[in-house]
Amino acid sequence: MTDQRQKSPYRTLGAVFTAVGVLALLLGLTFYLLQRQDLASRQPVVGSITALESSTAYVDYTAGGQAYSGVRLNYYSSSMYVGQRITLYIDPDRPGQPAVRQFLMGFIFALLGLIFACIGSGLLYYQRRKRRRRQYLLQNGRPITAQVTDVQRDACIHVNGRSPWVVWAQYVDPGSSTIYQFKSDSLWADPTALVGSTVRVYVDRSDYRRYWVDTSFLDRYHIVG
Repeated sequence: MTDQRQKSPYRTLGAVFTAVGVLALLLGLTFYLLQRQDLASRQPVVGSITALESSTAYVDYTAGGQAYSGVRLNYYSSSMYVGQRITLYIDPDRPGQPAVRQFLMGFIFALLGLIFACIGSGLLYYQRRKRRRRQYLLQNGRPITAQVTDVQRDACIHVNGRSPWVVWAQYVDPGSSTIYQFKSDSLWADPTALVGSTVRVYVDRSDYRRYWVDTSFLDRYHIVG
């Protein structure tokens, strides 16, 4: 029997975001360190941009007592202009192939990686906290019986073109006549047949806003949907 609840899409999304973020962060740091190491072995000289053609820059400079004119750069920026002074880094063994500092690319990769990793870690932390709260409620919460009043699609979540279902249940506290509404975790099969039946809900004895709707009994059934 396949678990009708399946793994949370947030957990999968969190793992993917974290993995992609860490990879991008490592790539950015690696790019930065490699270029920094390469530039450290070169001699800085000041050159000038003499031409800009088809997103290509050409420079003049002097290195090792020899003048170089109209040398094509391996870097281009829209902020460049003819006559601009620019710092070039010259390899003594290949003085005709100047390089420029390009830390921006590594910084962008590292920044995007950090953002993705933070988002992914946040999602994983949210899922972990949710699991711990569920375990706490199972062990210490008050079990009550609530009536299923509605079943809806959760349009906020899309996985492979599908949205999960959620069960809404209602409980009336006989002591205070207070009506409580509860929403289940995501379900990946249509549980519409449950409308009108009852489910067990574990609530925090001091705060009914902390709860968990127990839909584990669905694992015993084959719900087509």
